Amino acid sequence: MALSTASPLQRQVARVRRRLFLQTLVRSLVWSWFGALTLTAVWFLVQPLLIDDRHPLNWIRWAVLGGAALVGTGVAVAIAVMRRASSVQAALALDEQFRLKERVTTSLMLRPDEAASSAGAALLADANQRVEPLRVGDRFPVRIPWTGVLAPAVGILLVLLAIFYHPDFGQARTATPPAVANNDAMKAEIDKVRQQLQAKREANKDVERPKSAELKKIEAEIDKMLSNPHETKDQVREDIKKGDELLDDLKKQDKEQADRARALKEQLQQLERAQKKDDLAKNEVGPAKDMKKALSQGDLAKAKKEANELAKKLQNEEEADELRKKLNDDNGKLTPEEKQELQDELKKKEEAGLTKEDRQKLEEQFKDLEDAAEELTKKDEDEEKKLDEEAEELEKQAKNGEIDQDQLQREKQKLERFKGQLQRQKRDLKEFAQKLKDAQQAMKEGKDGEAAQKLKEIADQLAEMDGDGERVAILQAMRQVQQMKKALSQALAKQDGPGGKGQGSGSRPESADAKTGEEEHQVHSDPDDKARLQIVDHVPGDGFKGPRKPAEMTDEIRRAAQEGAAASERERLTDKATAEMARGFFEKMRPPDKDDKKVTPKS
Repeated sequence: MALSTASPLQRQVARVRRRLFLQTLVRSLVWSWFGALTLTAVWFLVQPLLIDDRHPLNWIRWAVLGGAALVGTGVAVAIAVMRRASSVQAALALDEQFRLKERVTTSLMLRPDEAASSAGAALLADANQRVEPLRVGDRFPVRIPWTGVLAPAVGILLVLLAIFYHPDFGQARTATPPAVANNDAMKAEIDKVRQQLQAKREANKDVERPKSAELKKIEAEIDKMLSNPHETKDQVREDIKKGDELLDDLKKQDKEQADRARALKEQLQQLERAQKKDDLAKNEVGPAKDMKKALSQGDLAKAKKEANELAKKLQNEEEADELRKKLNDDNGKLTPEEKQELQDELKKKEEAGLTKEDRQKLEEQFKDLEDAAEELTKKDEDEEKKLDEEAEELEKQAKNGEIDQDQLQREKQKLERFKGQLQRQKRDLKEFAQKLKDAQQAMKEGKDGEAAQKLKEIADQLAEMDGDGERVAILQAMRQVQQMKKALSQALAKQDGPGGKGQGSGSRPESADAKTGEEEHQVHSDPDDKARLQIVDHVPGDGFKGPRKPAEMTDEIRRAAQEGAAASERERLTDKATAEMARGFFEKMRPPDKDDKKVTPKS
């Protein structure tokens, strides 16, 4: 066929093909969407039987609707493409609608040699002349068929089902209140508490506190709970439940930490008994005597403080050696003023440092503490072996039927807990002894700076062994979880309607201008037998403040004696039974009366 692409015949046939394709697509879309919406309506009816409306997967109904509409559209497009009319079919339709007596069809089907002939050229010219003025859109309109109302009707049905269709199927279920996210005030309150707690946790991260692996794991769960979304009531309930579990874990961790610290302090108090009498006599004097005393009393906080003080003294010795080296290597480079300044600084460092005798005593005291720690480590190993023997004995008793499996598990758990404490104590004591040994070696080699660093490590270890820092972190974590739980619970309780408190009930809201919240204060008690003792009474006169000589208390003693004599007259026994008992007691203590001489009555 030798038709030009710009011929009127070709253009009109192409228009007919497009309109026939669009009309087929519209019909296919109507029926495809009708089928998709019908299937979705069936799903809306069936879904309550399979999935609870309150279930987190309730969004699946809308996924079904969107997926069905998408699949229906794809099917409609595929059908329209498959049924697309060819050029000959479009020409036949054009001839039929405009009664062209198959001029268009015949012209399209001409072979090239036929189109080149005079008859073919005349036919093509006639066909182009007849089709050029035709209005194809009038005879081939793209219209929505009457069946197009089916899809909107089913759509309205879906909306009604989504709003009103929530069957109970005989189950006793309370109406679900709106999502927490729908109440902006509640959501804002939860977010406010969450932001406050997150800010406080970030601030506490800067405070270096020793933490165990278990506590770090719990804190990670708390961070996860604080970052969780709280858009729905189910999410809020889930985090409240999670908060209860975290509180139980924190209480358990706190108890274990307290038991661990108590057992360790009791063991450290055995340091004094583990040393020889000669060593004890040496430890009564020397730079480390206060540290040794604090350890023997189980006061790890004070022992840490003393270790840091010793580290400072050794650091001063290191700096004093550097100053001496500068002065010895002067070679006239220093001015008299600079030299005098270095000498003054050297004098201060020497005064704040250790003497040669103190260094020797400190090395001996470190050696004694190291030996005592190793002795306690051996005792822990022996105790651990005893626990293993007890576990084997329990297995034998269970095998012989003397105890049941529940008793066996309980006893084995206790033994495992004790064994874990012993292993931690043994590890801590080994590290303590090794650091003491390293500090001694550094002092012998004249590396006072390295020895000072080892003492700082000992101080840090004592702080970790004390457990007070971890217990503070545990208490802070417990308060944070409780505050978050409170905010979540209040958000659930304050909602109106079924499941909530409703209006006019609950606690009165706090003032927006009031300063509420909490402040953390830590007060450390450091008992010291050198501190001044103050006893303040409630009797007339001054209280006893500090040590006083007997001559200074003459007036107080005289006043107390005078008041004691009249106490029986002032302090009456008002209870009858008590008064009778006291009277009987004193009657028995009174000696018997002597017989009076018989007197002859006068007549």
